[in-house]
Amino acid sequence: MRRDRNPSEARLRSVARKHKPKGWTVRERDVPFEVFTTLGSAVHHERRIETLPLTDRQGLFVFLHECGHVHCKHGARSDLPRWQEEYEAECYAIDAMHAAGIAVPRLPLQEGRHNVAAQIPADATDIPARVLQFAYGRKWRDHE
Repeated sequence: MRRDRNPSEARLRSVARKHKPKGWTVRERDVPFEVFTTLGSAVHHERRIETLPLTDRQGLFVFLHECGHVHCKHGARSDLPRWQEEYEAECYAIDAMHAAGIAVPRLPLQEGRHNVAAQIPADATDIPARVLQFAYGRKWRDHE
């Protein structure tokens, strides 16, 4: 499948509509990616997703990540460790973009990997290898 590096805004919005949780609203925040302290959020008690504008691959990735939190029922499953919730949301976004034939943007993916790594406790011993590989890349074995 060909990976679309510059999909049209209409195509991005079509993918977003497909993944938007039923009954949820979406609020696009027009803030540059580089200065966004929180790229997006799923506000469960208000059933609202806040995200970057859905005008480029970065905005779509952030939106899909937040959809991942909703579809994986993270708001209702507080017993999961934070690293696992973040990892599952990242995987949801990556899989959704691959399924749509859209290339995953590097910058939010790097931010997501950093976020997962930051949530893994230093003394953790039961983190699956696939999560460590995602979070730490080539140096994942240093964290086993």
